[in-house]
Amino acid sequence: MSRALHLTVDTRQLKPTEALGHVARAGTAVGLTHRMLRDLEQELGGYKRACKWLIALATETNRPITINLPTGPDSSTTVAIAPKTWSEEKLRGWIGGMHEELEAMFGPATLRAWGGPLRGEAGLKP
Repeated sequence: MSRALHLTVDTRQLKPTEALGHVARAGTAVGLTHRMLRDLEQELGGYKRACKWLIALATETNRPITINLPTGPDSSTTVAIAPKTWSEEKLRGWIGGMHEELEAMFGPATLRAWGGPLRGEAGLKP
């Protein structure tokens, strides 16, 4: 059984970059909800800037970052953003190892990779 820490952050009081950066740099796997992604976009001035920041954070910490995006009332897709240095095989292995943990946090989800050769697979573009 794995452990997970669920944080609720008042982004009016603590910037998303501060909260996410602190958690990621502490070595904890980071998974964002779509709401936190929107708050990050607002802080950084847009979707492209938020994606670039997340890629940079994943690369700095050498750990993928996931974002859970709803696809319906009872379904979602979790997108994994890989560090720039990771191969497709390494990311796929990480996804396989984290699938149960992510479903425990977000419920049943389709897990997709985003980055490197898989860029855009889930409809996200940097």
